[in-house]
Amino acid sequence: MTTMWYFCLAEEALSDFALFDNLKGQKIILRGNHDYWWNTISQVRAHLPPSFFALQNDCLRFGDLLICGTRGWVIPESEKAEGEDVKIFLREVERLKLSLAAMQKMRKETDKVICMMHFPPFNVRREESEFTKLLMLNNVKTVVYGHLHGKDCRSDKLIKKFGIDFFLTSADLINFKLAEIDL
Repeated sequence: MTTMWYFCLAEEALSDFALFDNLKGQKIILRGNHDYWWNTISQVRAHLPPSFFALQNDCLRFGDLLICGTRGWVIPESEKAEGEDVKIFLREVERLKLSLAAMQKMRKETDKVICMMHFPPFNVRREESEFTKLLMLNNVKTVVYGHLHGKDCRSDKLIKKFGIDFFLTSADLINFKLAEIDL
């Protein structure tokens, strides 16, 4: 039953990918919080069009550009926080560690690095988090994230903090247009 459910949703996701497949360049995706069709990375990669690449616990190289990242999660509001959100947050911290380790193995002096995340790597007050600490430790200067939607969210499209440029690229907040990222 699970396999049928996965392939049914994968079919729906593939029709979405077809909309973007004809655009120039490579498309890199990672899991978001509503990607229930995303089962295993090998199954996802097996069904993607040739111009798409899925990122999970690893790093991709395109010339002198390295792309790493993870989905991320809601930042716990206190060190005493418990529950499912904390469990997922800690798992995503470990996934970012894996992706950054893969990036460091590949990294050359002239490489540029972009870290992709679905969730913002900080809380609503834009405070330091386990994610931002890892990004700083690994000398990542550019982060692209989404997740935030609607007119009531803190929607600065560029935040410069911790020595990092954070680009918010939620589709509705950038008017469903491509966002140019300056490296």
